[in-house]
Amino acid sequence: MIVKLSDTNNIQISVLGQKVPGISYLGQAFVPTHFAGEMKQVVPACRRDLDMGLVSMVVEEKGTFRIWASVPKEMQI
Repeated sequence: MIVKLSDTNNIQISVLGQKVPGISYLGQAFVPTHFAGEMKQVVPACRRDLDMGLVSMVVEEKGTFRIWASVPKEMQI
């Protein structure tokens, strides 16, 4: 899934006791990963995450695309 950053809501998530910036999309919380670049590089990496059972999505940011990883509710403390 590829979404624009403007289509998400900025949130603060407490993950394992630490506040981190994140986004909310369709009721799910996501945190940014360090993997960013051109769409042709990021989309296959996201596909590999999905194939391994991870929930992630590609977010179009200013001038780049980044993989954002879902944070399970159990980790949001």
